[in-house]
Amino acid sequence: MKVRNPFLLLIMAIALLNNECTASGILDPKARTVKTGHPRTDAPITREFTPDQETDLPDDPYMNYMLWPHFHFSGTFRADVSTVNNNPSNYDTDNFVPADQLPGPGGFNPKGSGEWSVNGSVTHVCYADGHCVGDDEGDKRTEPIMGAPILDGGNKTFAKMVDLDSEAQLFSEIWGWRIRIGNIFSADYEPVPFQYIWTKMITSRGGDSTFGAAYQSVLSNIRWIDNANDSPFINQLRDAMEKENIDNKRLSIRLNVDMYHTDSKKSTFTMGRVTGTIGLQGWKSPPFFTLGRMMKSMSSHFQDTPFYVDQTKRKVFVDFGNSLPINANGSMDMRVVGELLLAVSLNTTPSLTCSDDLLWLGLIYNNFHNWYQNSAGVQVFPSIGSLSPDQMETLNQHPLVVAQVTGTWPVLKCEEIVMAEARDGIDIHPYTEWTFRKNPNERAHVQLIATKFGKPLPEVDVKLDPCNCDNIFSGGPKVGEPPLPDVPSQTKTDENGIATFDIEVKDPKNNRSFIDGQLYPFIYSVANQSTNCDNMCTNDTLKLLNSLIVILAWDSYSIKGAEPTWLDDVYPIFKQYANLYPVMTDNFVNLANYYDVLKHRKAIKMSLELPLSHPNHMPVTRDLSTSKRNAIVEWLSKEPVLGQPRKFYSVEHLREDLQIALQLEHSTIPPYLTALASIKGSYNLQIQSVLKTVIIQEMMHMALVANILNAVGGKPSLYSKDFIPHYPSRLPGGVQPDLIVPIEKMSLGLIRNIFMKIEQPVLELKQVSSFKHTFSFINRQKNMVEEGHCRKSDEGESCAEEKLRTMGYDRQTDEDPSSCFFVAGKEFDTDFQFRQLESVNHMMFKDNTETHTEPRRYFPGDDTRKIVRHHNTIGGFYNHILNALGNLTECGRNNSIFTGDPNRQVDFQHWSVHGHTLAVHNYFTAVEAIQDIIEQGEGSSPCNPVAWDTGKKKDLSHYFLFYSVAEKHEIQVAEATSPPYDNDDAATDDVVDFTKLCNGTYYFNGSKIPFDPEGVWPMVPNPRMSKYTAGSTAYRRAERFNQVYTKLLKSLEDVFNGHPDSLKDALGLMYSVDLHLRNLVGTPIDDNGDPDVGPNAGPPFDFTP
Repeated sequence: MKVRNPFLLLIMAIALLNNECTASGILDPKARTVKTGHPRTDAPITREFTPDQETDLPDDPYMNYMLWPHFHFSGTFRADVSTVNNNPSNYDTDNFVPADQLPGPGGFNPKGSGEWSVNGSVTHVCYADGHCVGDDEGDKRTEPIMGAPILDGGNKTFAKMVDLDSEAQLFSEIWGWRIRIGNIFSADYEPVPFQYIWTKMITSRGGDSTFGAAYQSVLSNIRWIDNANDSPFINQLRDAMEKENIDNKRLSIRLNVDMYHTDSKKSTFTMGRVTGTIGLQGWKSPPFFTLGRMMKSMSSHFQDTPFYVDQTKRKVFVDFGNSLPINANGSMDMRVVGELLLAVSLNTTPSLTCSDDLLWLGLIYNNFHNWYQNSAGVQVFPSIGSLSPDQMETLNQHPLVVAQVTGTWPVLKCEEIVMAEARDGIDIHPYTEWTFRKNPNERAHVQLIATKFGKPLPEVDVKLDPCNCDNIFSGGPKVGEPPLPDVPSQTKTDENGIATFDIEVKDPKNNRSFIDGQLYPFIYSVANQSTNCDNMCTNDTLKLLNSLIVILAWDSYSIKGAEPTWLDDVYPIFKQYANLYPVMTDNFVNLANYYDVLKHRKAIKMSLELPLSHPNHMPVTRDLSTSKRNAIVEWLSKEPVLGQPRKFYSVEHLREDLQIALQLEHSTIPPYLTALASIKGSYNLQIQSVLKTVIIQEMMHMALVANILNAVGGKPSLYSKDFIPHYPSRLPGGVQPDLIVPIEKMSLGLIRNIFMKIEQPVLELKQVSSFKHTFSFINRQKNMVEEGHCRKSDEGESCAEEKLRTMGYDRQTDEDPSSCFFVAGKEFDTDFQFRQLESVNHMMFKDNTETHTEPRRYFPGDDTRKIVRHHNTIGGFYNHILNALGNLTECGRNNSIFTGDPNRQVDFQHWSVHGHTLAVHNYFTAVEAIQDIIEQGEGSSPCNPVAWDTGKKKDLSHYFLFYSVAEKHEIQVAEATSPPYDNDDAATDDVVDFTKLCNGTYYFNGSKIPFDPEGVWPMVPNPRMSKYTAGSTAYRRAERFNQVYTKLLKSLEDVFNGHPDSLKDALGLMYSVDLHLRNLVGTPIDDNGDPDVGPNAGPPFDFTP
């Protein structure tokens, strides 16, 4: 109907009688039903119908999901995305800190798995002739696909949602998804980024839940399940797929996603709403866009809307699924939208305003109950009947619009045109993908298709221009930096309207530093369109996304030597992934841990070699270049794998390791300190004594490590946010990677399951032997020192300085005369370790009279046995440091690495043990310091509880102190006997019973160590400031504790960095920490609570300057 009055629309059925479509056909507001009377009050009249399988089958080469036959579905999706990689700076491994893995702004789900899944059901089915069945029409019992569940299909793991890049997070793709429609069929979804993202929840601004977006793709590798033959719709769909112009191997799919929840406290966390449509795919139809027409939004309250004009059926199919605003509960926001009508502008030069002459096609049903869930927003105009040939001719040459109207039916007033097609009808879209991952010298094959009122537009110029919009590609290094790919400025479309750009990618040469590769965004347009990157970037950022091609070009990567090694080539790559995706470390493998990688190397190699489309492909992010992947696979394939580069040991690496050791020693203090403070004053006194002893010695260990670090020219760092672990946490340095250390009140379970595991003795044969060997070597060399002396002669008095005699050599223990460690350069060679193990066992069981022509390959020690366990104990970490010290000093011959100022050494006599000074000035004193740490902590042997014996007193190691508490009895130490070397269980069991293994060298039959759980404050586990009400007593005391503890770290850093005399100030702060901590754990979280009942507050250990 042509309406000349732009302000008052008097719509009368009689005026429509001259059209082929009836009044209800144009204005009836209920889709796919025949109604009488008022369109909003009368119930629909249904009709029985059996679809004709032989007639009315479509054969349009540009067929897509919008056209019949198709079906709709709705439900929920889950996108458990990982968010640590949302911050580009987190890729910088040199400056990455554990705090970066905590939830925070933009990082709502740091331990996300990346998994994507859908749970929904089919809500509406339409056959090729337009007859439909659903909840509101037809007999849905006649169609088995109605109500069929929409699930994840196949036997593979969940699909993954992945961003193109940390700096391209608005290009999220779904990889490895196989969708299943009940017992009807399943198919693979082809990955593609979402499109048309916008603020869909207008009145609830803020947060990801307000956004909506759409995915359009194709389904391939379709598997039809046997009972699909019972479905008339599926039979018709499969028949139609055999038509000449229809793709017989793929279907078209469109998804609308919105209402994504990022509040981890809600049960809907990482979930959102999804609706969708699946239909036929024409063989010429673009896989990711509809080759039809597009109405652009004229207001921020709406989004662009695709539509397709069916020339055969003379109908318009419009998808409003991602175009209309919603309320917080998901319903259509009628307060913002109001009544909407679809129309065609009749003017030769349309203004696309209400002043245009408009031909009304019908009412949009956005205000009908469950319309969106049942139809996914797809609507057909007219709903009954067809447009006349004249109206079709008009529609094929004039833009389609959506008008916002007011008034009372049937008198309506046009208030605003809110969506409109371009006046000239020209539009352009990618014909295939618009994001690319490419290696240097590869080509990105970019195809764009230009159309005019839905028809391919040949011989028109299409251009690509760089578009480095900071509002899209922000937060990290600059994108689009040279060297730029070779891109023609423009090209012409062919007879099918397709413009092709073959873009060769160059090596970016690492111009984003810690992020691999470079992003190259380009804005595409038809040459005469006024599309401007800068203007859109500033004023319409999200709209700009709909006009971009983005190429991710990876850096060229070369290994540093002839063969890839762990430290030079693999570790720097894996460390970054371990930082960015803590879910891997928590559940599968710590990629930053050499031994953990070795343990899982077959699985890692398999995942790396899977196709990019496989859900188990590694890495999940699909951001590993081919050259890096090849280097890693080559390294994993070696037998044995190579651990160290040629220059494995350096002073710089040693300083880094010692800083980690400082963090490691400190990381045990907060849990030990909290357990001690949680014990009420006069309760459990023996356990309090044990904990106090351990805490004091751990403080001494920090001082020892700081002294070594100072001695080699380092600078101990304690006063920083990354120094304090964020409990519950793993231990620093990859130590005990399977152990999560909490902050909890005292319990026997905490002692046995956490504290004993922290202090677990070294069980690796090589490391036990190496410790014994190194410490024995030091003692031998100390005895070889010539004391300084003076003597008189005729020429006068002369004095000689203290010096080393020739180093001792024991063929029973030394691989070579100067060896102070196991074997230099073999630290990571597991095959070598196995040979050493065989050699040691051979020596232990062979006849001692046997003559050996080669040096014996074992080291002495009363605890050398067939024990092989996890390498990552604290002792194992210090064994690595001992090896570094030995290599860098030539076993003490060359102490040139000890360049530190001796005045920075902390020498606290009260902490000195069995005659050792704490000051470090050369190799021997550094080894003695480490010996103190090892023997006090883990102990000298898993079979010897005594850390050292002064003759007057036998002191237990931390491990056996905790063991005694767990066993509720003091330990009685007997003389060591021969260990059971033939005990095969010792080499295979995950849990070792030391009392059996060590053949009765100690017993837990001493005095009782009672534990009364009533003598422990009911403190909450793993406290957080967020658990306390701001202003409450618990909040104030927790905040004060954080401040005092942070101040202690600052004071200790001052002590360890040139002010050892200020140690007394730090000691005073230690007492203050204890005071505030005890006050805190005795404070109920509720101001009116009972501290004996709880729950009580606990220490968050937040860095609070």
